[in-house]
Amino acid sequence: MVEDIEKVILPFFQSIPDAESLIEYLKNEEPKREIDEQMMYQLGIFYYENGEQEKGREMLKRIRNGEYKVAINDDIESGRIVL
Repeated sequence: MVEDIEKVILPFFQSIPDAESLIEYLKNEEPKREIDEQMMYQLGIFYYENGEQEKGREMLKRIRNGEYKVAINDDIESGRIVL
């Protein structure tokens, strides 16, 4: 796990100059790693719960990882979100 931090997470965040660039990356790029989908899930839920439902839906529909798909399905079943 520590190895992942040093080899994956730190280089990723070092490649993003600021928060606005990170949001643009998440909105426009296809997810390449699990961390991308984790951030996309969090951002999609944030948009959805803060009045930007369409932006949230668009973000959540792009997620392919099984773990996050399960979380999205749980959110749908609980009535938290509607895709």
